[in-house]
Amino acid sequence: MSIQREDVVNCYRYILGRAPESKSVVDEHIKTCHSIDDLRMKFLTSDEFGRTFCHIANKPQDIPMQVFDFASPPMEIEDCTDSELENIFQRIQKEWKKFGKENPFWSVLTHDQYKNENINEETKAQFYESGKIEAKAIVATLNRNGFLSDGNVHGGGTDGLKNCTVIEYGCGCGRVTKTLATIFKKVIALDISDGNLDVARREVKSSNVEFRLIENMHDYESLPKADVVYSRIVLQHNCPPVMEYLLNSMFRVLSDDGMAFFQIPTYKYGYKFSYDLYVNEKEHMEMHAFPQSKIFKIANRNFCFPCEVFQDNWIGEWGISTSFVFKKAGRPNQLP
Repeated sequence: MSIQREDVVNCYRYILGRAPESKSVVDEHIKTCHSIDDLRMKFLTSDEFGRTFCHIANKPQDIPMQVFDFASPPMEIEDCTDSELENIFQRIQKEWKKFGKENPFWSVLTHDQYKNENINEETKAQFYESGKIEAKAIVATLNRNGFLSDGNVHGGGTDGLKNCTVIEYGCGCGRVTKTLATIFKKVIALDISDGNLDVARREVKSSNVEFRLIENMHDYESLPKADVVYSRIVLQHNCPPVMEYLLNSMFRVLSDDGMAFFQIPTYKYGYKFSYDLYVNEKEHMEMHAFPQSKIFKIANRNFCFPCEVFQDNWIGEWGISTSFVFKKAGRPNQLP
């Protein structure tokens, strides 16, 4: 039985939850799939389906990823001066201002359907629907680690979050922010891209959300305390000295017994960072890695201890990506 155009469109609509990007992609599926079973399997095993719907099925993402090789050598990462750090930050901010002006939704989720020419009410709805899935994972992670348990200062189940403040590092267009606002008492949503924040302010109308444009490194020092800190697919776009600064900030702003939940690449074979080489590179959407050992040292300095550490596949085969959950002890003698 030959594949019909309607078959392909229905797969997009009912499996991926969106319309096809163009007539040409429909034609390509008709050309390459020999049966309805072939077509259906192609969609069900696609990266997009795995990333978007894995949490609904309570299954891990079926996306290719690297497995860490314990014979791997260390990454070569050089420190930098304070003035060099500020220069690096300004460069990264310049890149993201450009992305936010030219392709805000795509800069957050780099799928073709989120490019400006494909953005409509349907693709926009899909974009924010993916944020609901992440918010659900945040609540599940907090619950799994006792944050919502009776007897905890934040206890009382999910209703306890109505008394909590969350800081989102790298809110982009408000993809996750929109749902966080329905869960937490207050959301402080940070980003370095004014273009992305403009979109977020238009799309997220909740009165309990405070959007903050980070214009320089010192803006992180004025952040208030928070019960929860969250960041995903954000830290990876900053080079190691900025990652270290951001991690210090995230741990520092946590209230006692607060929790930080974040994702960060922790290894790439052959990765090197040198300020002198970095400043001469062409501007682009950067990807970087930061060693786990340094993350634990930063956390320890800020009286935070790990609750969960899992390898994830948010960066596919680029390198090793890891999700962390840390809890703030408050004082050294409270560390386990």
